[in-house]
Amino acid sequence: TDLPNKVVLIDRLNHAFERAARSGQPTALVIFDIDHFGPIFDAVGPDMAERLLSAVAKRLQANLRPGDTLARAGDDEFAAVRDDIGDIRDAERFAERLRSCVDDPLVVDGVEWFLSLSAGVALTQPGVTTIEGLFRNSTAALDRAKEAGRGRSVVFGQALKETSKRRSTTRRSNHPLRTHGR
Repeated sequence: TDLPNKVVLIDRLNHAFERAARSGQPTALVIFDIDHFGPIFDAVGPDMAERLLSAVAKRLQANLRPGDTLARAGDDEFAAVRDDIGDIRDAERFAERLRSCVDDPLVVDGVEWFLSLSAGVALTQPGVTTIEGLFRNSTAALDRAKEAGRGRSVVFGQALKETSKRRSTTRRSNHPLRTHGR
């Protein structure tokens, strides 16, 4: 895809955190996942799958402003970073514009591909002091977008924060290696 990898993304997020702390303006991290890409990969193989990922990356890049960062965050995941986002509505618009850029079919090797993206959005804000926290929040929002039917964007907010805390607490208390009564 010729995109920066997660190491470069983390470096850019470090700088974004510093700028957000100085300016008081939040930075948005949007994680995108291509819906149902596993079966597509299995059907077409790694070479065609990589060409599809490259086509998605080009579509996403065409919808960024100078200074935004787009990186490959995983097998079929992308991450976009925008500094000085303004507020949560601006973050929603940013994510939705990027998410919907693949609503029109992609043509790869003469074949039309109809794909959709799910997106999870998180903002730097008080209480989110680490890149890991920002990733955790955007991933929780992405999971919610998938649970809600895919092909949508979800912004991490207070209600999702409470749900994530409950899930995390439940996971820890149900962990098979956790001992009780000691």
